Amino acid sequence: MRDDQDGCVCSSGFAVLSPRGGADGIEPEVLLTYLRLPVICEVLDLHCTASMYPAIPEDRLMRIPIIVPDARTRKAVVAKVQEVMTARAQAARLLEQAKKTVEDLIAGKP
Repeated sequence: MRDDQDGCVCSSGFAVLSPRGGADGIEPEVLLTYLRLPVICEVLDLHCTASMYPAIPEDRLMRIPIIVPDARTRKAVVAKVQEVMTARAQAARLLEQAKKTVEDLIAGKP
């Protein structure tokens, strides 16, 4: 988990997926992107149990096949996700600066 993700999950039931490294592994950025694909979300929905509190039993989740892209594609995905994360952090800093500027203007500070 990254520092900016601390405190982001609030649930009484979830599985933490830790990507494996090595030749047959998958990078965290690729796994994140894969799990957010609409078609994968649909597949996950098919495996949900219950309706008020939908969940996928962990053993069933771990049996869902994952297609791992080739190394070149994974490297490109990692670069794009890292680029987005950097831009997101920069946007958050700029928003805080803008808020401070407005607060200073309201307070009459130069």
